[in-house]
Amino acid sequence: MPRLLSLLVLFVVVLGSGIAHGLWSGRWNVSDGPARAAARLAEVPMTVGDWDGRAGELNPRHLSVADISGAHVGEYVNRRTGSVVSTLLVCGRPGPVSVHTPEICYSGVGYGLVGTRTRYADPALAAEFWVRDLQKPQAAAPDRLRIFYAWNAEGAWLAPENPRLTFFRQPALYKFYVIRKLLPGDETLENDPAVDFLKVFLPQLNKSFCPDS
Repeated sequence: MPRLLSLLVLFVVVLGSGIAHGLWSGRWNVSDGPARAAARLAEVPMTVGDWDGRAGELNPRHLSVADISGAHVGEYVNRRTGSVVSTLLVCGRPGPVSVHTPEICYSGVGYGLVGTRTRYADPALAAEFWVRDLQKPQAAAPDRLRIFYAWNAEGAWLAPENPRLTFFRQPALYKFYVIRKLLPGDETLENDPAVDFLKVFLPQLNKSFCPDS
């Protein structure tokens, strides 16, 4: 199966910078919410509609350093069109999970921002995602990514302006990335294969596990 991205790039999203402390990070709160949220990651679907997935692996030590309770890495290929997306789903206490957005973390591995951040919302799915395009300006060949990302604490995928403030009282939090390598001229959000993936993947993901209320 072809690989969209090096998994090391995905790790940077979570592991790229320091961890929040005190009440904001939830370090002083005692809860089994993060552990129960991590256990549900085993239920992430690997085949949805025309998309066939393969799970990757993360080093448990890296997760511990980043204060992440659990993570699931996947790569999905559409057997009909050949489109490929990579996914990263992490969970844990709200402080560590709410920070480290692509704008911050991917800049550390040479990606610059392209255009402005936009919000993709699908009322049928009751979900909204931030969408950010990035590009390596010094790459020998065009290396441009599109990243959809959102958080979930109570059953809905949301893209708040300040996730750290929005979710800090929750016992556990999920963060979900869908990453796709853009092809030349392949830029419109309406025709993005990642949107088609989300439309079939999210309903199955939400059936597999329901975050704590």
